[in-house]
Amino acid sequence: MLIDGHSIEIGCSVGAARWPDDDPDPISVIRKADEALYRSKREGKNRVTFAGKEG
Repeated sequence: MLIDGHSIEIGCSVGAARWPDDDPDPISVIRKADEALYRSKREGKNRVTFAGKEG
């Protein structure tokens, strides 16, 4: 992206979990998505990681 002559790069890490497939409890699904997000960041950022998918 170019703003006022300056090049700006934006990255995104995403963690996802499916309800009810990954867990029937909505709070647990949110927790699993959050864990997947931090796994994305640890594994190099700028990626999508799904709950229950290691590696």
